[in-house]
Amino acid sequence: MSLEKLISLSNVYGADPEYVIAGGGNTSWKNDVYMFVKGSGTELASIKEEGFVKVDLAKLDQIWSKSYSSDSDRREEEVLADLMASRYPSEGSKRPSVETLLHALLPFNYVVHTHPALVNGITCSRKGAEAVKNLFGDSAIWVPITNPGYILAKEVKDEIEKHRTAGHDFPQMIFLQNHGVFVSGNTEQEIDSIYTDMFQAIKKEIKTFPVTEEIPVAERTAETVSLSVQAVLDGDLMVKSFANRDILSLSESREAFAPLELAMTPDHIVYYGFKPAYAEGLETLEDALSAFVEENGMNPRLLVVKGVGAFAINSSESLTEKARMLFLDDVKVAVYAESFGGYQFMPQDQIDFIRNWEVEKYRVSLSK
Repeated sequence: MSLEKLISLSNVYGADPEYVIAGGGNTSWKNDVYMFVKGSGTELASIKEEGFVKVDLAKLDQIWSKSYSSDSDRREEEVLADLMASRYPSEGSKRPSVETLLHALLPFNYVVHTHPALVNGITCSRKGAEAVKNLFGDSAIWVPITNPGYILAKEVKDEIEKHRTAGHDFPQMIFLQNHGVFVSGNTEQEIDSIYTDMFQAIKKEIKTFPVTEEIPVAERTAETVSLSVQAVLDGDLMVKSFANRDILSLSESREAFAPLELAMTPDHIVYYGFKPAYAEGLETLEDALSAFVEENGMNPRLLVVKGVGAFAINSSESLTEKARMLFLDDVKVAVYAESFGGYQFMPQDQIDFIRNWEVEKYRVSLSK
């Protein structure tokens, strides 16, 4: 059964942190009539049959002939309503991935969308489009950053049409700026082969690889930070300390910290916030936390202290751990991006969109 194969494929990629962390990424399988696509708020590593949503491809295709509001919030509500209407009656209240429209565009049985740090070293770099062209030629397309959801699917549709009009085959690799990659194929083996070749090609261009071996933060220091967090920030908060050579190097000064000052991808925003707090040392920690709250009107979910390490901050074990994992991912992306002209943050308007987007708030609400 193809759904069973999709579940297996999803679990394999979802359990590999080189491809997916926390609730990131999504997968699908389709025939000519319907598609099973990951449900919003589910995680690939543990997804089972009930985590997928069966949708009618003909109903999804009708979306392209409709007109939607020019107001972004209203438009996304209207499109979401049509996405929900594309579900088969058997699916109940399950909510299909926000990228369902994009999956439906791709004329292959399997689609596996992931957010590998290695790949995002390119998509979050200044020379990303150039790197994709040099590495993969006409077998891939590059899609400039745009709002996720309907607008992103429309942008991908337009880029594919340009690619096909130029006489090229349908691209099986779609690289999204500051986001990740979509890989399509008609078998699980084809998906695996494309990803393997992709990773090998990128690794040949990497000049500096991340150093991921953990360096322990002294227990007394971690306790000092935790007490400062509890004294300054609102709420009953959990604090988790961690460090590695790259974190310590990137925290050496404000200038060195520049690649981590803002988010690189939507997942980073969702799980550890649009920016971390930074303190020059333990003696200025409480002032730095207070300044962050005053400037941003919210608690930081990630704190970096010069020469000490990083601290994930949240209200539960699960959310704190996800903040830690996604910040470690961001550090890796920043290091990989050095090989492709240096880092490039998401534009501020995109950061604001993700921070206020109902879809991502819904996804986080299911992961607590």
